[in-house]
Amino acid sequence: MLVLINLLAHWWDPARAVFPRSTTIAKRMGIDTRTVQRATSKMEKAGLITRGIDADGRRVFSFEGLVAKLVRDVPVAYSAQAQETHGS
Repeated sequence: MLVLINLLAHWWDPARAVFPRSTTIAKRMGIDTRTVQRATSKMEKAGLITRGIDADGRRVFSFEGLVAKLVRDVPVAYSAQAQETHGS
């Protein structure tokens, strides 16, 4: 989760992918670079992020999968919480 949050901290424009280095995230979190790489691999397998290479040769991450899951799941979660909170 913390690696995902660190990736999202670089996401200023929804139309553009982000390209933080694994070493940058690892230093910020105080963990090994390989741990960041494993986490991003797991997120990719879960369909939350997509990894690619941009025209400048940088590794980039995009979040279409995460956005799609949130759009699908968040309204359901709010509805369930409203029913629990308000007893509807």
